[in-house]
Amino acid sequence: MSYYYHYTARIAPSSFGDWDFTEILASLTIPLLVIHGDIDSLAVLQQLRGHALPNGRLFLVPDAGKGALADRPDLAFPAIETFLQGEWPAGAR
Repeated sequence: MSYYYHYTARIAPSSFGDWDFTEILASLTIPLLVIHGDIDSLAVLQQLRGHALPNGRLFLVPDAGKGALADRPDLAFPAIETFLQGEWPAGAR
């Protein structure tokens, strides 16, 4: 995981160039739960992605970075389970 977040997650998005997918996302009606840590500087970007879908919400994981699943599995995985059961986790906005 640390290799992914240190190298791949930084390099891969730049290979797409200046591609903005938010217009495409706005046409989707499926639920989307974006999970991200609250201490990462990209949290604002993740908020925008979460709101790009009409039925999207952001779940900010306290004391976690962009690797929220690895940093705080005690909070991230129950949020995922709740979402997969058809409900929004508490705190998702």
